[in-house]
Amino acid sequence: MSIGGVLITITPILVILPYMSQRLTAAFSFIFTTLIINYLMSPSIFIITTISGIIALFLSINYFFVFVMLSDPRTSPSRKRNQIVFGTGTSLLYILLSVLGINYAILISLFIANILYFIYRYYSLG
Repeated sequence: MSIGGVLITITPILVILPYMSQRLTAAFSFIFTTLIINYLMSPSIFIITTISGIIALFLSINYFFVFVMLSDPRTSPSRKRNQIVFGTGTSLLYILLSVLGINYAILISLFIANILYFIYRYYSLG
């Protein structure tokens, strides 16, 4: 089975948890932001006119991270607007840390986003 086949098989299974916890908005905002920025940073790698370019673009995402870790109900926002900011902010932090060459950028970006969301919640709720 090819990588694309595995992706098509496993992704619907991973979507169940965020769907049930109503956290798909955070996951999809992370995916959308990461896809757009990855394409803008290196458009020659992801030539959208070919099927292999589209597959390469979608394989650049860590789906386990997005659908399990990012959308964890205990640490991610419940409001749609906050989920969009959380997912987009985590994506931007991830890309920034990756460009700077920091190891484990994806985990560090989630850690920072969780801390910032905690601070936001603490001060907005009083």
